[in-house]
Amino acid sequence: MGFIDRLLWQAFGVPAGLLGRIGGRVMAGRRQRAIAEHVAELLQVQREDKVLEIGFGPGVGIQCLSERIRGEGLIVGIDPSDVMMQMAKARNAGAIEKGTVKLLSGTVEHIPWESEFFDKAYAMNSFHLWPDKAAGLSEVRRVLKPGGRLALSFYGPAEREITPDSVRADLEQSGFREIEETKEELVLYVTARK
Repeated sequence: MGFIDRLLWQAFGVPAGLLGRIGGRVMAGRRQRAIAEHVAELLQVQREDKVLEIGFGPGVGIQCLSERIRGEGLIVGIDPSDVMMQMAKARNAGAIEKGTVKLLSGTVEHIPWESEFFDKAYAMNSFHLWPDKAAGLSEVRRVLKPGGRLALSFYGPAEREITPDSVRADLEQSGFREIEETKEELVLYVTARK
C-alpha cells in the first residue's frame, strides 16, 4: 500500500488518529444523512424494527434511523474504528442512554449477536472495504430474520471500485434473493432479501 493509500485508509478505511477524526467529519456531512434517509426508505424501516448498521462511521445513519424508530425498535451498529466509535457515541448519546441504540466494536465477519434477530441491515459505503465479503455476508445473513432485508450503498471511490454485477454475484453466492439496484444522485443502492 502506497503512502497516499495509507493516508486515505487512516481517514476513511478504518479511521484512526487525527486523519480519522477529519475523515469522520467529512463523512458526517449532509450527503451522508440523505443517503441514510434513502436507505431507510428502501428498507421500509418501521418503528418496531431491529436494524443493524455495518461500518457506522461517525453515526449519522444510526442517528437518522433512530429518529425513525422513535424509541420503539433497536438500532445496533458495528465498526472496527475507535475514532468512529467515539464520534458515533457522542452523536447518539441520548438514544444509547435510552437503550434504543447499541454500538459494538468489531467487524462484519464476527457479529456478536444472536442468529435471526434483525429485521433489516445496511452498510453505507463500507462493503467494498470488507476484507472477506463472503464471510461478512454469511454473518449478516445469519443475524437477519427469514425475509430480512439488506441494503448496500456506494458512492465516490467505492462506486468506482465495485460493479453492480460483482455485488449481485456476491449476494447470490451468499444466498440472498430479490436483489435490486437503483441509482440516485450518483449513489448506487443494492437491496436484497434473506
